[in-house]
Formats: sequence, structure tokens, C-alpha cells
Amino acid sequence: GINAEYMGARLQAAERELKRAKAAGQTKSDSAATSGALMVLDGAQAPGFDFSVFRAENMFRDVMLRSQEGTNVAAHRLVLGMWSKPLAAHLAASAGGAPAVVEVALADVALEGFVAWMYAPRAERQALEGNETLALALFPAAKKYQIPELVDMCQGGILKRAAQLADPARDIAAVLAEASTLLQHCQDYGMNDVRTVVQSSLMALVEALPSRGKAACERVIREVALFLELGKRHALEHLVAATEQALLAVANTTQFIQDIILLYNTAREQDLKELEAKCDGYLRSFDITEIDYQHTKIQAAEMAYFVQHSQMGTLDERFKALLEWASLQDAPNESVRMVVERSQWAQLKVPAAQIRALKGTIAQLKSKNRLALKEYLLSWLLELSISRLQEVPQIIRSTPAGNQKNFQVNKELLDTYQAEDSPRQTHIVRRDSKTYRPDEIQAILRQRSN
Repeated sequence: GINAEYMGARLQAAERELKRAKAAGQTKSDSAATSGALMVLDGAQAPGFDFSVFRAENMFRDVMLRSQEGTNVAAHRLVLGMWSKPLAAHLAASAGGAPAVVEVALADVALEGFVAWMYAPRAERQALEGNETLALALFPAAKKYQIPELVDMCQGGILKRAAQLADPARDIAAVLAEASTLLQHCQDYGMNDVRTVVQSSLMALVEALPSRGKAACERVIREVALFLELGKRHALEHLVAATEQALLAVANTTQFIQDIILLYNTAREQDLKELEAKCDGYLRSFDITEIDYQHTKIQAAEMAYFVQHSQMGTLDERFKALLEWASLQDAPNESVRMVVERSQWAQLKVPAAQIRALKGTIAQLKSKNRLALKEYLLSWLLELSISRLQEVPQIIRSTPAGNQKNFQVNKELLDTYQAEDSPRQTHIVRRDSKTYRPDEIQAILRQRSN
């Protein structure tokens, strides 16, 4: 009734304002037609009157905006055109007749919010900055349809959204998904300030992850690796550096070999040289001879990894540990063979005494189900012995000196034929249902020897 008549008069006043601006040659200026008509509409927001009610009653509607899902939202050409020049140009081409249908690349909820914002009073429009979710949803439309006020408000809301990523109580997967969306918006629309805030928030999370404690090391490593991948994907150099520092912090505190393996693989995959070098040192210091294989279950792939990297103890001691593992855990012959082939032991400069010790260890395989393995190991040891024998002529070399010959000894090669004591510095152990620290392992070994 009265409200409808009042708003109809306001719409007519807005139309007159546009015609006046056009007659004055001001339609090409942002300061005339659009702003003047918007002032008329803002004046329509009299106390107790909501212009969105006028739209909801479908009075004077002459255009339909269609969402991605196919839902139509009624609106008025005049209002849409005053906010957006691209929309005005599109609507001008379809003036008259039945309400035009305009396809808008927005979901149902975002489209309704988009239209409602254009009809809302100034105070309600400004409140959008506090609705971070809607601001993020409306930003693409604000940019596409060139609505500066909406763009500014959306950016304010998105900045708040980016700052909220640093909340440590939030789920990491949800944070990464949202950060990826925000960073894609930054890339698409050049929002460098938002990009900076997103990176800062993610760095704060990453720096706090290692403080969760030793029990959560594996989870922390995997989560930090996800941040690392995101940082590399979006070229966030400071975030990438923060993730490597976080992984180094875990490597310095963990006592578990699985964590070191996971860190080592991550370092190699992501080309983190400092972390790779640290983990490589830890792997080489892992002593497979001090594992209680009777109580600690180890898979064949794990054993192969340990054998390949560990340099603790003599080769004979490590070889005995391998056969002890195979015996106590009933490992198939094929698994033992796989471990030996991956061990790279054949490339070592094995002293003669160690070769004899290896032969004695192999000779102790007497069960029928290990005969095929015994045959393979003896063949492997023979090849190792032959390769060492072929090096013997290189130990002493003769060089002619007039009518006499001088002999030079290759001391470095000669030393490889002499047994050496390998120091032990156990740093880490294997996580299991019961975790054995180095001092606990020593206690177990003493009990077994008594």
C-alpha cells in the first residue's frame, strides 16, 4: 500500500536522476548517474522501511538472475544497473517485454546474498565485512561485475578470514583446503595483501606443530609435509622455509626410527638438503644389532631399509642380526634375499676376517627350509670374495727406476683388509606397542645373555 507507493515514487525519482545525468552528459562518469541514483535509493531507506521487502513482494520486477543451480532471483534493472556497468549494458540489450533472465556464475546462496546486498541500506551493506564466508562467496561476482564498494567490503572480510587460519584449534585439513581457495583467489585477482596474511597465518600454525610432543611426531611430519606442498605449489618461500625448520625440529627430538625414515623420504621428495643430511646421519647410526627381534615385529621392507642405511657394528654383526630376524620372525627366504640384495654390502671393502666370519655364520643354516637360502648366500659370499681377491695386485705397485724397480704400497687399500672396531652410538629405536629406549634395549640384551 503506502510503502509500495512510496518506493514506486523513489524508483521514479531514481529514473529521473539517471535521465538528468544522461541529459547533462554525465553517464560516463562514476560520480553522476550511479552515485546520484544510489543517493535517491539510500534516501528510500526511511526508518522502519526495508527495501528488500519491496523486492520480496515482487513489485515492478523486470529481470531474473539465474544461479549456477538454475534458481531464479527476481530483481530490478534499475537497481542492478546502477551498481554495475557490465550488468547495465547487458540488461539494456534485453529491455522491454517479459523479465529478462541473466545467467550469473554464483551458487544459490551467494546469488541471493549478492542481490540482497545491492538492495540493502548502507549500514547493512557495510556489515558484509563481518561476514567472512559471504564475503568470500561474493568476491568473484564483485570483481566480475565491477562493483568497487562490494569489492572493498569483500576484501576486508577475506582478510579477516585469512587471519583466522592461524587458529590452532581448527582442523588442519580444513585450514589447508580454505587456504588453497584463498590463495587461488589471490592468484586470480591479484590480492597480494591477502596472500601475505594467509602465508603468515600458515607459518604460525607450522611453527607451533612440533610442540605437540614426541608421541605425535608421525602426525606432525605428515601435516607439515602438507603445508610444504601447499607452499611450493603457490610459491610461498617463507612458508617453505618454516616447514623445513619444523621438520628439523622433529628430527632433533624424535627417538623413533620410523619418524626418521618418514622425514628422510620427505626430504628427498621435496629436495630439503639440510634435513636429508641430518636424517641420513641418524639412519647410519641406527644399530640393527641391538633390536630385540623376538618382541619387536619388523616388516621385510623395513629391515631392508635399516640394513641399507645402518653402519653400526661390523658387517658380520649386522649379517647375524639379519639372520636372527629371519629366524625369530619366520621371514621367507625371498624376503631375506631381497634384504641382502638391497644392502649394498657387496660394494663394501670387507676385510678377510669378516669374510671368514660371514662364511661361518652362513654355515649355521641347517634347517631344510633354509637350504635354498644357504645356497644363495654362499654364492653371494663367493662373488664378494672374488671381487676382493681381484684387488690384491693393486696393493703393491712396481715403478721402474733405472735398472731397478721401486715398489709402492697402496696403504688405503691395504687397510681395508684389516678388521676395524666400529663404534656404537645408539641414538634412536623403533616404535612398537612397547617402545624400547637405548638403555632398555641394553637391559634386555643383558637378561638374554644371563
